[in-house]
Amino acid sequence: MAAAAPTTGCDSLLRSLFDGVVSPDEVAAACSASVEWDDLTLSAPAVGRDAVRALLVSKFPRGSKLVIDRLADGQRSGGFTWHREAVTENGPPSAAGLRGTLFAELDAEGQICYVREACEPILKPGQATEALLKAVTENADRPPKPPPTFTQRTPTGAASIARYLWEEAYPGGAEPTEALVRALAFALALALALALALALALAVALDLPQPYPLALSPLLSLTRTLTLALARRCACSPTTSCTRTSTTRSPSWARRRWPPSWPPSTSRASSSSRSRWP
Repeated sequence: MAAAAPTTGCDSLLRSLFDGVVSPDEVAAACSASVEWDDLTLSAPAVGRDAVRALLVSKFPRGSKLVIDRLADGQRSGGFTWHREAVTENGPPSAAGLRGTLFAELDAEGQICYVREACEPILKPGQATEALLKAVTENADRPPKPPPTFTQRTPTGAASIARYLWEEAYPGGAEPTEALVRALAFALALALALALALALALAVALDLPQPYPLALSPLLSLTRTLTLALARRCACSPTTSCTRTSTTRSPSWARRRWPPSWPPSTSRASSSSRSRWP
């Protein structure tokens, strides 16, 4: 026949034994005769009720208590996180001390048969340890760094920059600042290109006079070509939303002579011949 399940859940038993002042005698009485208490701070686990009682007496001196922070429920097994505090009478609780975790299993009779416990280290490396290590290694002899062997250049495009950094610069002894310089140069070039494209697009859309050098005419022609292609594709009207139609004829505002004559003509066209856009 299968053994009957314990009538008391593991979580209830753990809370009754460990939340507050821990009694080594009560905990040992709740354990089985062959209990194994594996405290990871010790070299070997404690086996048997007497060994567990002696272990708990050394772990919880008079005036200390255990506080359960989080408890996992379970019928045959469970666990909790804990911290230690000092017992205070009619006063504010003491500061939290050592922290740790505990896992326990019950046998078929509801007695504790296995426990594994771990706690945080008493001494923790922190800023003081970091400062100490820096001071110790500050004057340590370091092998001389060989001179860089790569040829510094300024590639264009993200793929070219990546290949330059990882296949040429870094294997050739480049500093991390090399990547920062290339990334900054690429970002500035991209920002300038976007600003120029925006300015050219506005010049094309608004048909502004020609305040720019004639050397930019090829760029302006390319912008006009793209504008015409978009206009033919969408048949956009400047005063209405862009809707797709079957016509391939560009709107009148896009069929202008480009680049405009310079200086602009002084004669005013009649109102019937002037375009309403822009």
